[in-house]
Amino acid sequence: MQWNAIKNKLVDKHSTPYSEDGPHDFMHNKVLMIDQKVVVTGNYNFSQNAAQNAENIINLYNEAIACQYKQYIEGLIAKYR
Repeated sequence: MQWNAIKNKLVDKHSTPYSEDGPHDFMHNKVLMIDQKVVVTGNYNFSQNAAQNAENIINLYNEAIACQYKQYIEGLIAKYR
């Protein structure tokens, strides 16, 4: 898949800049689905710097769990698009 096709499917949530006494409405959620069968999640930043950091990642090869993540992701897209 071309990067533009992938990028057009990405959704972000607009958050208030951090302050100690301000609202904490941040979303920190890293999930990647592959062919609706594999879920990749953890604190791994999908960036060039991630390979140099101590990052954690888990690959879930379970279609039932992938289905739950798909519903979760679709809910986020519907809410924040």
